[in-house]
Amino acid sequence: MKKTLSRTIVVFVALLVAVSALSAQIIYETTMTSNGFMGMGAFTSTDKTMISGDARRQESNLQFTGSVMKHLSPKGTTVEITRLDKQVFWKFNDKDKKYTEISFAEYKRLFEEGKLSPAMPTQAKEDEKGESEYEWQEPAVAVKRLGEAQQINSFSCERYLVTVTTIGKHKPTGKLDTLLFSADMYNSRDVDETMKAVSDFELRLAKALGLDKLDHQALAQVAAQYGEQIKKLTAEMSKLEGYPIHTTMVFTITTHAKAMQPSEEAEAQEPEEEPQADVRDVKGKLGGMFGKKIKDMAKAKAKPKAKSASSAKELFQSTLEVKSISTGDITAGQFEVPADYKPQKKDK
Repeated sequence: MKKTLSRTIVVFVALLVAVSALSAQIIYETTMTSNGFMGMGAFTSTDKTMISGDARRQESNLQFTGSVMKHLSPKGTTVEITRLDKQVFWKFNDKDKKYTEISFAEYKRLFEEGKLSPAMPTQAKEDEKGESEYEWQEPAVAVKRLGEAQQINSFSCERYLVTVTTIGKHKPTGKLDTLLFSADMYNSRDVDETMKAVSDFELRLAKALGLDKLDHQALAQVAAQYGEQIKKLTAEMSKLEGYPIHTTMVFTITTHAKAMQPSEEAEAQEPEEEPQADVRDVKGKLGGMFGKKIKDMAKAKAKPKAKSASSAKELFQSTLEVKSISTGDITAGQFEVPADYKPQKKDK
């Protein structure tokens, strides 16, 4: 009898949690800045997201900041509505009063064909067979709880630093380079429970699309080349306590930093014996790089006695900050295309 009652209570609580997640109505606002990929496509954006049950509305004002791309910035507010119940995305701009529609099935097809975003120019170029110019070792992951309490936009936050470091041998030269992914995060436990509805929505959307996880559109381009590193970084980030209020991500790679001697070839397969960047390296060398474009770290030519010149180039940098989080009633009309908007013809 007791076992039956216990199981009933567990099931009841689980149903309450599920219903709560489905009925939750959340509004949160964020800002994001990025220098793009290797200095191309830099932008700033302000976003407002509303979630209610099976529907999400994202309002975005995006401005490219590069000297050329800034002229291509969208005019007005771009809105994307995601409907899990209807298996559809709607996207429109408040200036032209036209909208596009794409089903989840079509989205999955385009995703699989790699047509959702342009290919990212990378330092590690690929040959005609699709093979990387590098032989990468197993990535080394480091997580540091820095314990620095700080108030950010009225949220009480604690700081963490996550790094993923990979040593790779450049096949044409035999030299070793370091690929470093870092996430400098300020997480808040104050809104952890509230924001679970957001995580729940993203997980349900990922399942509906047949994806393991939803990457930010910008990160998806990087993941195409550095999928293993991205996977490890996001996995470690998801384990941290609290919801990320302020996150700065930086991905860098050195260029032919150290010449490999024949006697070192076997040892190079052991990551612990190679000089790898750790948390202190990130705080010291990369700390001043957050929020700006990274130039070559070694501008001067190497002296004759030096083995080789080394430099570090930034592949990607972004800063995401949550400005506000609130709950309350959201009208159903927010998750529909306005009646006077016309469908936009798709390019064939």
